[in-house]
Amino acid sequence: MNERRYFIICLTSLSALLALTGLLNRVVDPFWYYRDVNIDGFNAIKTQFTNYERHVKPIILRETKPDAVIFSSSVLEAGMNPAHPAFTHDGVYHGYNFGMQAAWWDRVYCNIEYALANTNLKTVVIGILPEPLPSIDCSSRITEMGAIQSSQLLFSFDALKASIRTMAQQNKRPTHTLDGMLFYHRYQSDKIEASFADEFYKNRIRSKGKACQKPRSTGIPSWAPPNNEVDMRGLQKLLGQLIERKVEVKLVIYPMHALWMELMLCDDLHKRWHLMYSMAKVVSDGNEQGGNIELWDFQGFSSGLVEKISNNETKYWQDFGHFNYELGDIMLDLLYHRLNFMDPWGDDVFGIKITPESLPERFTDFFQRRRDFIKRNSEFVQEFERFSH
Repeated sequence: MNERRYFIICLTSLSALLALTGLLNRVVDPFWYYRDVNIDGFNAIKTQFTNYERHVKPIILRETKPDAVIFSSSVLEAGMNPAHPAFTHDGVYHGYNFGMQAAWWDRVYCNIEYALANTNLKTVVIGILPEPLPSIDCSSRITEMGAIQSSQLLFSFDALKASIRTMAQQNKRPTHTLDGMLFYHRYQSDKIEASFADEFYKNRIRSKGKACQKPRSTGIPSWAPPNNEVDMRGLQKLLGQLIERKVEVKLVIYPMHALWMELMLCDDLHKRWHLMYSMAKVVSDGNEQGGNIELWDFQGFSSGLVEKISNNETKYWQDFGHFNYELGDIMLDLLYHRLNFMDPWGDDVFGIKITPESLPERFTDFFQRRRDFIKRNSEFVQEFERFSH
């Protein structure tokens, strides 16, 4: 065989291999980019999506340009369904969950800036923690977010590996829905109780053994406004951009199971509320500039938040901070004013809009309800002590 013939055979073989690789990746579509071939037992369950969500979600967002977007860590990524009628305004909007696992404020901030540059947002839900929310330089991260090309989805080794694994793992549970919602540990209900115990233990280690062994004082502390400035320039800047684009904004302070909230109260009875007050001031200033912004707190002692933690029986919670979309559905109905009552279980307030003016009353009301709840529910105290030891 002469060199020219050998070269042609090698080139043809390589071209055929690349073509087959591209065809396989195109049909299997392991990252849900093309979304037009869905065959049960072949590629319907995208088991590899979770490993590449930070790379793939941005390009899906850019291509599909949803009107209604959820920005969050894994908390709202797992807890809120972007196809919920309240969120999509009964299908008028196309919803997408742009939450990402382990996405703290810096990533949530940059994800919002990326969406502002690549979509025509109409309404957003933003999950946040009560903490300083500074401005972030997103220039390098945004460049990185949009870096994947379609050729990489068709011809890269990572894509081929993901396609092969997707086909081989069709007996597994899905990790996400088509529109970005994460299932997280939803199908591992036998691990919920162990997860609570593990997190309580870790918190005890972090606090050098000083964590509460039982709920701290059930008295009602006095409200006092914060006496120091908190850096909220990032929140202020983002809200300014959203106001300019006339986007409806729902800021959600991540709820926690009441057992974990009690553990947080061991540290400081006022800290969370002072940070919420600083957030509320920024929101109030934004609304005075023409914004359509609401800040919501869902913490309390209603049935959904004090659900007993028991393997295979817990409906609303996956661990102390990750809740199931059954709870998220109620939250969305409240956020978008589809419910005219504040507690679907009928036993406590669930979901409160926060303003600087209302927060002192909300603070006092929370601790009054906490005191009354703990007095009436010895089982809750026993459960807290069980996890704390």
